[in-house]
Amino acid sequence: MRLSTVDLQKRLNPDKPKGLPIALTVLIALLAGAVFIFALAPYGIWPLALVSPAILYALLMPDMSGKRAFLIGQAYGTGLWCVGAFWLYTSIHVYGDTPAWLALIMIALMGLGMGLFHGFLALVFNRMVGRQPLSFAALWILQEWLKTWLFTGFPWLFVGYAFTEQYWLSSLAPVAGVFAVSFVAVLLAASLVELLRRRGGYMIPSIALLVISSALWLINPQWTKPKGTPDLSVSLIQGNIPQDLKWLTEYQIETLKIYATLTSTEWDRDIVLWPESSIPMFQDEAIGFISEMVKMAKKQIPHG
Repeated sequence: MRLSTVDLQKRLNPDKPKGLPIALTVLIALLAGAVFIFALAPYGIWPLALVSPAILYALLMPDMSGKRAFLIGQAYGTGLWCVGAFWLYTSIHVYGDTPAWLALIMIALMGLGMGLFHGFLALVFNRMVGRQPLSFAALWILQEWLKTWLFTGFPWLFVGYAFTEQYWLSSLAPVAGVFAVSFVAVLLAASLVELLRRRGGYMIPSIALLVISSALWLINPQWTKPKGTPDLSVSLIQGNIPQDLKWLTEYQIETLKIYATLTSTEWDRDIVLWPESSIPMFQDEAIGFISEMVKMAKKQIPHG
């Protein structure tokens, strides 16, 4: 039997099995990112913090072009931020008086912009020779770290936040912070995918780190100790001003009066704390008020 040139090429270079259609893959990635928010408070379904990145890892494992990998990561990040930060819609539309259609567009643009972090994560991961859980987890932490300062910072929706009350993992936080918790969680999620692919050796680093974290939980070391100095007295001031009034120009003076009045009886405290947006104006507009508050505070400082 004689083989044609085409038949011979097919036998020597068989077609690789095709993966999922790109549209379906992108949709799955989008949904995987969107459900992550339910791992955080107030929902607290923490296993989703493992399932969500595990799905992204599984989607990125087949051989594919960099463009396809970027689209998958971008879709995941867009779903994560459009749903996870949708509360901004209330601020923009309800309190910012922005039309609903424009507020939705702004949320979508924000999601696309923040989705770039996962888009580039997927692109770099796709270019790596050894695509495996350790490199995936390392890149994940890199993009979380970048979000703490790049473009002024947007440090929300970290994987580690989902494990605040899961002490078998969050016990790493006093030692190495939320990034360590995120790293172990993402490493575990990707390793579980590899376990399903019958590559259980990747579970060893995850298990080792979980043993360390669990040991810290069981030992319960005391990370702080009393200094033997007198306790500090602290007052927390909350004006409880409705959001629909807080940013009105005509209500600014009333807001300042409320905080000045509430604080007037608390100047003998060591620390007086106000909310971050308690003064609803630019700093140069509030210089006079701030100076007056400083004078009132200094009057309570004991001399001698």
